[in-house]
Amino acid sequence: MTHFKFTFLLALLLFFLACNSAHDATLLHGKWKVADWREVNSGKSISQKMVFDFKTDKSYIIDYGAQKEEGSYYISGEYLHTKENQGIEKSVLIKSLSKDSLVLNMNRAGSLEEIALVRP
Repeated sequence: MTHFKFTFLLALLLFFLACNSAHDATLLHGKWKVADWREVNSGKSISQKMVFDFKTDKSYIIDYGAQKEEGSYYISGEYLHTKENQGIEKSVLIKSLSKDSLVLNMNRAGSLEEIALVRP
């Protein structure tokens, strides 16, 4: 019976560790602006305004200039998941995250794009 309890507790611990995020979500909090945005395959630069604001209450706002997107977010493993209010959930790969830089890889209409963001 003791062996069973130990095995169960070990499996439970491994499960929780596997579900943990690879990135510290607190580093995401605050505003971010695009420093570089390009299509990965062609290297073509994309010039579109996009300012992210990640709140500590797990809500976000993205300002595209002419329109805004609002919703909730969470980090799971290597991915940032966003769910627009009354919309669908999307996920992007967090390539790197530090206190002053964030690099995301996303698939937009079948094209892989990389976005480098910095604090304003």
